[in-house]
Amino acid sequence: MHNQVFQLVSPSNMALLSLLAVLLGLMAILWLLLHKPLPRIAKMISMSLVSVVALVFLWVGGRSLDADIEVNLSAVSVNIPLYGRDIARTDILPAGVRQLNLADEPEFAMKIRRNGFGLPQFQLGWFALENGRQALVFITDPNNLVLIPTKNNYMVIVSSDDPQGLVSAF
Repeated sequence: MHNQVFQLVSPSNMALLSLLAVLLGLMAILWLLLHKPLPRIAKMISMSLVSVVALVFLWVGGRSLDADIEVNLSAVSVNIPLYGRDIARTDILPAGVRQLNLADEPEFAMKIRRNGFGLPQFQLGWFALENGRQALVFITDPNNLVLIPTKNNYMVIVSSDDPQGLVSAF
């Protein structure tokens, strides 16, 4: 079996507008810091931290447009911004890989964001699910979800451009 690459659904215009709103908010904070009388070192540190956060948001937005999952004989590579990882095929539970409909299975809905991004129509990172399990998620389209359970006490939930193809790769 050769490498199979499955594109993930790019964030919607609404998600990208939300990301832009966050970036504009960060730019407003930078402007305020620039014009607020603060000690020089405090101003430099504050502006540096806000700039780094803005760059991370900008990078996540850009990288999310080209996210994918690569499946081969030895591993599954989840190529998403900040949280990408390689999972050994032996750690995947292939019988449990399937399409997921959150309307029919609300126990898989995201309950608490543990570490990640939660914007309208864009969830990325580690989330606790309603069923108590944890999941690495890249959700941009709730109608094209694929659930990939692992032996490592977490599952991967992604929005795939080809959910049936991704499921059949396992």
